[in-house]
Amino acid sequence: MGERGRREAAAAAVRERIGEVEHLAEEPARPFRVHVVHGRPEPQLEAGGGGEACEGVDAGVALVVLVRIDDRPRHGGAAGQRRLREPGAAAHLEQEPPQDTSAVHGHGAYVSGYANKTLHASSRRQTGVDNGRERARERDTPMSRLGTWEPARSDIEARLDRMESLADVRQLPYRYALALDSRDMDALVALFEPDVQVGRDRRGRDALKDWFTATMRKYGASIHFIGNHVVDFDDADHARGIVYCRDELERPGLGRWDVGTIQYWDAYVRVDGEWCFARRRFLRWYLVDALSRPRHGAGVNEDADALTTQQLPEAFDSWHRFWEAARS
Repeated sequence: MGERGRREAAAAAVRERIGEVEHLAEEPARPFRVHVVHGRPEPQLEAGGGGEACEGVDAGVALVVLVRIDDRPRHGGAAGQRRLREPGAAAHLEQEPPQDTSAVHGHGAYVSGYANKTLHASSRRQTGVDNGRERARERDTPMSRLGTWEPARSDIEARLDRMESLADVRQLPYRYALALDSRDMDALVALFEPDVQVGRDRRGRDALKDWFTATMRKYGASIHFIGNHVVDFDDADHARGIVYCRDELERPGLGRWDVGTIQYWDAYVRVDGEWCFARRRFLRWYLVDALSRPRHGAGVNEDADALTTQQLPEAFDSWHRFWEAARS
């Protein structure tokens, strides 16, 4: 059988099996809808009016997914899954148990946006699935976790620019840590806006370089490991962020190797098309010798040569509100 014949046979087999599945879906006790997913790079099979290509599924394989109309669809479908194999090997459908698809997608079974293609909007509203996003669509302002500023849905260029800006902003803390730990002071200060405020009386990158140079001469090696990074956009050219960091500092004068956990509360600005730090404010949970157990407030503003900062978690207003409510 030639390649064309093989494809036609596969398509015919899929159509036949979809007919059986659709028959089951019509039964009142089986409130399912049919969804077909084709593996790449298998050509689209004309199977019951459509489907979609899915990465991670072997070529030559079509998944017929039964999706409960009152549930979120996911790759493989918890309601049922059948697989059509190559006609030359075994041209039949076999029932397979539900499987964990996180190994296929790398981030769990449900992929954002997948439900919107399969589950009708009225069903989402009825079941509470994606209600926030549905309401956002109705007012043409999608729900965002990227700050108070949101480009219009119709402004594709502005929305793409925000995504590029997010990627640029997230590079700043990584490059800051690399420059600081390698003592590349020129690269370090280039991450800040040209007119950056330094202390009360000085401005500019040269003043900032002097400050960093004097500060880091107090330490030997340093390691800054960047963790969580939350970014909120205020407009197209201004944003704020909170960055978690695990830091290690060699302190030759004290014969210590300190470890600690800090946060940076950042302000970002885009200058001449390039995102920069406008301000970095660091706060600390603790800083202790590597052979000591961390404790609340340890090392915060205790040593004369240490940088003065605020104590975490007390710097959070929500921390105080939480405990005031707990005591009431």
